[in-house]
Amino acid sequence: MGRLLLFLATGGVCAAAIVATGAGARSSAFSCNGTFNNQTFADVDVPASAVCRMSNDTVTGTITVEGQLFASTLDVGGDLLSDGGKVVQIDSSTIDGNLKVKNLHGAPADQDAVSIVINTIHGFLGVSFNKGGTGDFLVSSNTVDLTENVSFNTIAGDLAVAAETVTQKMKVNSNTGAGTKEVDGNTSSTLITCTSNAPPFESHGNSAPTVSGQCH
Repeated sequence: MGRLLLFLATGGVCAAAIVATGAGARSSAFSCNGTFNNQTFADVDVPASAVCRMSNDTVTGTITVEGQLFASTLDVGGDLLSDGGKVVQIDSSTIDGNLKVKNLHGAPADQDAVSIVINTIHGFLGVSFNKGGTGDFLVSSNTVDLTENVSFNTIAGDLAVAAETVTQKMKVNSNTGAGTKEVDGNTSSTLITCTSNAPPFESHGNSAPTVSGQCH
């Protein structure tokens, strides 16, 4: 009888441990690989080998990207962050935190590694130290509540920073590559500055109390 009671007690402890582990797993970030529409998630992670396609989804926490993200019409309660990912393309979305994309590399051939278009970003927008793919980098028609910084990128195709509305400073600095770098039709409440961008470089119709450097 003593041995039976000991066995049951041990089994009970193991069962409790399994339940606790399961609960912990459910509260961790959702690993996105595939297509997901009209769903709600807490945190989302895109692993290095994954291609994540999201549309009309709600993310109450943060999205982190190590692989490829193609997203449209998201409502993100936290940040969208990629450090060392491959592709970040997002449009028509609202991000309550920051959107920071850096150190992208390894995008597929003929793919635009960066496309950030028609989003409302209530924090900071940073696109820096990225390279990869044979396509363009596009940052256009976003509304940014804090500072925007598009700098130190190496682009195989063209770079376009266009029609941005930025509450604080906009900086476009030290971008390289054979393609054209264009900074056109942007508005900042304080400063737009462009320095050390490799030719060919074009700038037209930017508006701020101070517009300096190559954007002047």
